[in-house]
Amino acid sequence: MTQQTVVAQKDIEVTKALTLPKFEVGFHYQGILGQQFYGAKVGVSIPLWENKNRVKQKQAELSVAEVQVARHKNEHYYHLKQLYEKYINLQKTVAEYEKVLSSINSIKLLDKALSFGEITTIQYFLEASYFYTATNNYLQAEKEYNDAIAELYQYLL
Repeated sequence: MTQQTVVAQKDIEVTKALTLPKFEVGFHYQGILGQQFYGAKVGVSIPLWENKNRVKQKQAELSVAEVQVARHKNEHYYHLKQLYEKYINLQKTVAEYEKVLSSINSIKLLDKALSFGEITTIQYFLEASYFYTATNNYLQAEKEYNDAIAELYQYLL
């Protein structure tokens, strides 16, 4: 993208050079119906309307290239910002899951409650499914968190 702006700047310089008068010096020969003419030739051509708006066109192309570079930078900035915010949110979520799941040893407590007859088998399986669902959600959040870290590392290298 930045190379396109450099090319556009060089195009402007070339176009400005093409709007300058052209000089011609040399020896000229012309033959018409058996007559021959020889002599020195000097000429100047002034391009009044030949490249009238070419410089403006090239400057507009340079502006477009600069806008494209800025747009490209903004896209990357906001993509990285969004990715970093996702990383922070997932980090908080994983930390909360770890805190809750480490403080509750639900399966051992459910086993004790079932063996002492405090809960029924249906309640045991229902509570166990809640615990396993929470564990699966924790593992999914941790996977997404590690994916976000890997994608951020991609931009470091």
